[in-house]
Amino acid sequence: MQFFREPLEKVMPYANVVFGNEAEAETFSEVFGFGTKDRKEIAKKMAQMPLVRHTHRIVIITQAIYNLFI
Repeated sequence: MQFFREPLEKVMPYANVVFGNEAEAETFSEVFGFGTKDRKEIAKKMAQMPLVRHTHRIVIITQAIYNLFI
């Protein structure tokens, strides 16, 4: 994310559905200066970023599930 800020800024106005995992969300927050690590707040701020053709954006932040086999 930190290496692709400019292209991401160009595409975000056209993205009405955004998926990402926890680490990507935290990095997005750092890169875009949201000032939080709270994933709910990050999702809200991502959803409120400007849109060109739609009135709202859906943001889904996934959480990793680890299977432990003993």
